[in-house]
Amino acid sequence: MGGYVYRGSKYGSLNGYYFFGDYQSGKIGLISPAGVGTFPAGLSYSSLISFGEDHAGELYVLSFLNGTLSKITNPNDPLPVQLAYFRAKAENLSVILEWRMASAHNFKEFQLQRSKDGRKFENIATLPDAGIEHTYSFRDNQPMSGENFYRLKIADQDGSYQFSKIVRAGLSDAGSSITIFPNPSTGIFNVKSLKDECLITLRGTSGKVIFTKRIRSENDIEINLENHPAGTYTIRIVNQATKISETRHLVKE
Repeated sequence: MGGYVYRGSKYGSLNGYYFFGDYQSGKIGLISPAGVGTFPAGLSYSSLISFGEDHAGELYVLSFLNGTLSKITNPNDPLPVQLAYFRAKAENLSVILEWRMASAHNFKEFQLQRSKDGRKFENIATLPDAGIEHTYSFRDNQPMSGENFYRLKIADQDGSYQFSKIVRAGLSDAGSSITIFPNPSTGIFNVKSLKDECLITLRGTSGKVIFTKRIRSENDIEINLENHPAGTYTIRIVNQATKISETRHLVKE
């Protein structure tokens, strides 16, 4: 049965190997880049029917008995990092991320990524290798309202990478009387319950200031982003009497 050439990034020693299978025995064979074919001992899959490949080049095998899908791995090819823990904790209007390595091999850096929905992530920080005994921490001072999802992209020296588990932290607006709704919105955002005199600064998706306004008394304001592209905007509200500032995110859909 025909198969696939391994083109993934997690198991460097398998790169360029062609995987194929024998229906009758369930054995999985390999052909090296040099053209040498083998059936490694212990490499088999009962009721083997097909191979598959994901977008990252990792390979899978499928059983015809129960539809089980299993990933082909190489336990002798160590991943760059094993994490002892990775956690997130909301604190006031920030989120604190902490993690530590249990082991490391040929490791380069961590890329900390954040998401609003747990599917589409963006990089918010890069932290280089600081040693196996180091406890890594990062304070996200501009999290999005509501649930925030985080993961680590763990990069190897050879360019390969793996992702950590996803952790989350809920950022409530408790302790703040300011309300912004709807959020997300297709363009119109209402900011209510402003107190005293406030200085409001709105920044676009690139960080460039869109406007700065000084609002007096307890006025409510409307922010119109209908003519601006979709993305995450940052609004900073500074109470001029107390000098207390709050930073929120507006999600334009």
